[in-house]
Amino acid sequence: MIVAVNQPYWIPYLGYFSLIASADSFVVMDSVNFSRASWVARNMIEVGGQPRWNTIPIQRASQNLPINELEIDFGQPWREKTLNTLRHSFRKNSTNTPVFQMVEDWFEFPQPSLSSFLTSTIEQTLGNIGYSTKIYPSDTSFLSDTIERSGQEKIIGICRELDANTYLNLPSGADLYQESSFQASGVELCFLPRLSPETGDERFPYRSVLSHLMEVGFDGVREKIEKSLFTTS
Repeated sequence: MIVAVNQPYWIPYLGYFSLIASADSFVVMDSVNFSRASWVARNMIEVGGQPRWNTIPIQRASQNLPINELEIDFGQPWREKTLNTLRHSFRKNSTNTPVFQMVEDWFEFPQPSLSSFLTSTIEQTLGNIGYSTKIYPSDTSFLSDTIERSGQEKIIGICRELDANTYLNLPSGADLYQESSFQASGVELCFLPRLSPETGDERFPYRSVLSHLMEVGFDGVREKIEKSLFTTS
């Protein structure tokens, strides 16, 4: 059993979906405090070929609150502006109609919960690309004993609860964990390789999955993800 864990992000880059696609179970770490500098409620969408910030408006966006207690401010016209940006920037692409429909479906989400909204967008995107990894919120009942833990011990606790023999993380997390602690718990610590140059460029290295989807569609993005995956050790 391979488990991956990460915070919920807004339209994250391909590496995020490569991580989920490589795991059997993915835990949405939404019980940690929100950071305005993170990718939780913001990302970039290309406008005229240039990356521009797209930020989800949050009510009481305090860094003292966990992600799963934050609510979207639906009183602001963020959804309409996002759809108009996509219409303008990707209007010439013939593959993007199903993707645009998916984004419209995202914005029909009835609940104000930021975490629930982000989890829903991740699940829908993953399914449309063609992966079926099981996704759990971090407050799932059988994970309740891990909520009060922090850092590495929280991750090891999640792996134990899910009977995982492997914990898989993005390469950026290599400095966060001690391999010996995982080994002592019977869990192998592994990292994905860095994405190939095909998935981004120097101008926009962590390009949102949404930009890729609007250009090449679901099948094209799956092909990019498959090309980026190699055996980890």
